[in-house]
Amino acid sequence: MVSDELPSILKRWYKPPRTAGSTSKRAQGARPALERFAFLCVGDVVEAELDGIKDTMHCPAEDLSMEGLMSLFIEDLDLLLKLSSSGFGSTPKFWLLLTQVTQTHMQKLRNKEKIPDLVILAIICQVLYSRSHHNNYFTKMITLFLCSQGAPAKNIDLLHAFGLTISHQWSVRALRTIPENEMATVRDMVQHLPFVVTHNNINIPFCVFSQ
Repeated sequence: MVSDELPSILKRWYKPPRTAGSTSKRAQGARPALERFAFLCVGDVVEAELDGIKDTMHCPAEDLSMEGLMSLFIEDLDLLLKLSSSGFGSTPKFWLLLTQVTQTHMQKLRNKEKIPDLVILAIICQVLYSRSHHNNYFTKMITLFLCSQGAPAKNIDLLHAFGLTISHQWSVRALRTIPENEMATVRDMVQHLPFVVTHNNINIPFCVFSQ
């Protein structure tokens, strides 16, 4: 079982060789059994990797603190490197599988600049969110970004159905709660810290909503 020849044996079982020049149909060999077994193995490996990274995306829906919402930065690529590298709390095999199926061999040779890392990251985040609505760091970030750009409610709910955003109902509550929390922080700081107001016509919008 630990022989260096085992991979070549399995390969021959999966695709038995034919005699050179033969026109007969290739023997099926153990292909069906190996495919079923390999599928079960891949499922177990991916399940284990997803369980290992669920804490990375875990964020209770009621957590609307600025620290929590600002703790995930895709542009730094820290999360990409974390998920694609080997080690605990990463998904190297799932990442490799998605890399293989999101690009054809010809694409890899022809287009060196098209890297599907962000597509793969989105797929992994969608899978995690589908497994538990508490794994929502990514979906929170996308939801708040779209809301800040004035995306309509129906658009948010459509993307929510695909696991890319949280529901529009949550976004309304979030956009109301976040400024309330920040204003409470400001009031507390005013009570305990020295402050200077340099303008006499401060305009603070307390609520902005459009359907």
